[in-house]
Amino acid sequence: MIEQETLAEFVRRNLREKGLSYAEVQRQAGGAISKSYICGICNGLEVSLTVKKLQALARGLDVPEDELFAIARGAALSQRNLDTSRFALMYFRYQRLPEEDRQAVDLLLDAMDREIEWRRRQAIERETLAVTIIEKRQPMESRLCG
Repeated sequence: MIEQETLAEFVRRNLREKGLSYAEVQRQAGGAISKSYICGICNGLEVSLTVKKLQALARGLDVPEDELFAIARGAALSQRNLDTSRFALMYFRYQRLPEEDRQAVDLLLDAMDREIEWRRRQAIERETLAVTIIEKRQPMESRLCG
């Protein structure tokens, strides 16, 4: 099982990774959460968080609300959830782009989709080849042992 990140750790990590200050989070949240409240969360002092404050924090940090609420609940995340959360975050950010920027990103997504499909086919071919080799060896081994 993967160790669960606390809300304080999650907020501190996002602040660090995105280079955000408490003031910038407050501004991006439209003033719905104060710098001192964010500081309290980071220091593990805020224990009675409201839905509105968590929503504001998610906006301020530019993270999906669902992810922030799961962290705040202390919900254990499986490896699958961690793997897919990166794609969920990218989708969340993609939705906020202007249409012309989305079109540019769509070109990158098409290239990524082609790469993933090529690699998937390569993996299938390698697996098929390995099974074929094993099947060819089995009759030879049975003759040696028989």
